[in-house]
Amino acid sequence: MSILIRNIRKERVLRYIGWDASTKLIDELRESHGNNETTFECKDITLEPYPKVDLIICRDVLFHLSPENISIVLNKVKASRANLFISTSYDSNNTVNNIKNNNNIENWFFHTVNIDLPPYGMDKFKIHSIKELRNSHKNINRYVTLYNIESEKRMIENLFLSVGAMKAGTTWLYEKLKDNPDIHFSEEKEIHFFANKVGIENQLSHKNRIEKLKLVLNKYNKGNLKYIAENANEIAWYAEYARPTEISKEWYENLFRFNSGEKYFADFSNLYCQMDHKGWELVRQTANNIKVVYTLRDPLSRLWSHYKFHMKWVNREDEALDAGFAHFKELLAKPWFWINAEYSKNIVRLRENLDESELLILYFEDFRADPFTELAKVEDFLEVSRTSLDQENIGQKVNKTKDFGIPAEWMEYMIEKLRPLEIEMKENKIWHDNWTSVNR
Repeated sequence: MSILIRNIRKERVLRYIGWDASTKLIDELRESHGNNETTFECKDITLEPYPKVDLIICRDVLFHLSPENISIVLNKVKASRANLFISTSYDSNNTVNNIKNNNNIENWFFHTVNIDLPPYGMDKFKIHSIKELRNSHKNINRYVTLYNIESEKRMIENLFLSVGAMKAGTTWLYEKLKDNPDIHFSEEKEIHFFANKVGIENQLSHKNRIEKLKLVLNKYNKGNLKYIAENANEIAWYAEYARPTEISKEWYENLFRFNSGEKYFADFSNLYCQMDHKGWELVRQTANNIKVVYTLRDPLSRLWSHYKFHMKWVNREDEALDAGFAHFKELLAKPWFWINAEYSKNIVRLRENLDESELLILYFEDFRADPFTELAKVEDFLEVSRTSLDQENIGQKVNKTKDFGIPAEWMEYMIEKLRPLEIEMKENKIWHDNWTSVNR
């Protein structure tokens, strides 16, 4: 099977990328037709993220896939932000007529599928169909059809995501941007919607959302009527946040309903840097344009800060050292904790799913050295107005933890854990000159 992708650049140079599952065929095509504008890659179209292009051609492919895989491919096409899509389609919708079985590829066969009909429903995007004059099934009409998938409505126009890393300045960034007139924040700073939808966490269970609403109601239930009226938006927001049993794209969009014309909706979640292509496809199905900021910090100091913050979070801040070395090692070994330290893996995932123009990487140390310049970088990246800042409070720390000295044995353990990660970071060119090297 193959997928053909063509990118029509602004400078009118055509770039063609051909995908196929056969390594042998890709090697042959590279040898016979490959050049700077024509490239070929061995890819699985049901798994790989699709690049941002103008036209996707998927001719003579879908009728060899199972209905489940056809749906996967069509959803990925619609999430790709391509303008146009070309595919082969039949008059009928026969998904059981397997007339090709002389191969050993699982779910690979032939059926006369019509992607305009349910469950695929591509008819609403159809622009034009051309009947093929020659095909091997003369009693069934086959067409090449052009679809305008740009017309697939996204629910949000512009979405700004801050995706981590944990304890690397994201809360500081939030505090400085929350009053920007062009950015709208919901009542809950970290929604985690996309990460929850793809199974990374489950903070958005109905029970947890009800608990959040309960806390808000408890905060205001002893206030007078005027006090409640002044905070009605917050109460109403959490009521809607908690109301539905299941979360959905409609639920997510509704969390931003109190905006008053701001350019960007903003959502901060350190979990989003952990998402693979499925999570980012959901983001693209939700928003037309996305901008993503990933902030990094000296790995050694971030790791220690994260440990202290966790102990504060579980109401054991004063026991951070008394909990003991065994507890410290046990916590660092937990995947949900350690993944925050794996900058390179997270960066690779982000770069695989985002265009260069959609991703901005910043450093905690630069925020500390020159906060005005770094904040201006974010606002320029978003193309929003500059925030009016207080010179005296611009560098003020937020989410502070107590200052405990690191025991020597704990420090050595962190260094050993971080050594291979430092090598990866330098290979991926995300190492900051002011970071502490553990590989001296």
